[in-house]
Order: sequence, then C-alpha cells, then structure tokens
Amino acid sequence: MYDLQNADTNGNTVLNITGNNFGLMSPLSSLNITIGSRPCLQVAMLSLELLQCVTPSGAGVNQAVNVIVASQISVNSLGYNYSAPIVSCE
Repeated sequence: MYDLQNADTNGNTVLNITGNNFGLMSPLSSLNITIGSRPCLQVAMLSLELLQCVTPSGAGVNQAVNVIVASQISVNSLGYNYSAPIVSCE
C-alpha cells in the first residue's frame, strides 16, 4: 500500500510503502524498490512493515511498484501515478 498518488514527474517525492514480509532490518543491499522500471532512490527500511524511498522521475499512470527482497519480487495490483501534464495557452 502506498501513501501517495499523482506525484510530480520530476520525482524526489518521499514515498512510504506499508506491507509485510519485507525481511530483516539488514542488509539493505538485498532491498530494492522500483516504480515502473526505474529504481527508487534512498531506500530505507523504517520497520519490518514500513519502507520509504525517494521517487525517481517518470511519467504515466499505473506504474507498478515492486519491492524486491533477496531476489523475491512483491505481488501487487496497485499502480503508482505521476501527475498529468498541465497546459496553458496565452
């Protein structure tokens, strides 16, 4: 479960992910989070049920968020959405 939808396409937004079976608190080298095909930055395990990362830049809707722990990939049906373009004409 993610706590944020429609994030800025520039990325750099803190994303909290809740769930379970994230593994042990260490080593973090076996923990990765991706949005679409792009890796999140500054991945942190705040507890056994709470992860946090900084979103990469991107675009589109329903981007798969995958948590990868020791080569096991999460199964989820939720999509992450980047904000739609804003257009103005003068």
